[in-house]
Amino acid sequence: LPVRLCGRAAHRGDSGMTIHGELVIHTEKCSEKALEKAQKYLDQEVIRTCAPYVPLDTGTLEGSGKLSSDIGSGTVTWNTPYAQKQYYEGKSKGLRGARWFDRAKADHADDWQDGVAKILGGEHGSDH
Repeated sequence: LPVRLCGRAAHRGDSGMTIHGELVIHTEKCSEKALEKAQKYLDQEVIRTCAPYVPLDTGTLEGSGKLSSDIGSGTVTWNTPYAQKQYYEGKSKGLRGARWFDRAKADHADDWQDGVAKILGGEHGSDH
């Protein structure tokens, strides 16, 4: 089973903006309990490390990542009526701006993988 953060692209459904990226670590030899713990860690770290990249006005969009995501499901959701527009067209100011997940992933994917590997008892890129 892979530990993953969804598939690819981004879309807006009735419940807001769901970011689909992909971070797959092969985990064939891991217990279900360890996989659940690793997925929760990954979801929380994605939200935490994306926060400085999310466009900021009132903080509602940034905060919706925590409030709208089902931690442990592998799906992170930013749920505001304007989330999709901000994701694709958000104006940049420092780190904050469009495509926040893609940019945070480019900067933090190795850290995410290392954290998951630690939880699963292996090294970065291993089968644990």
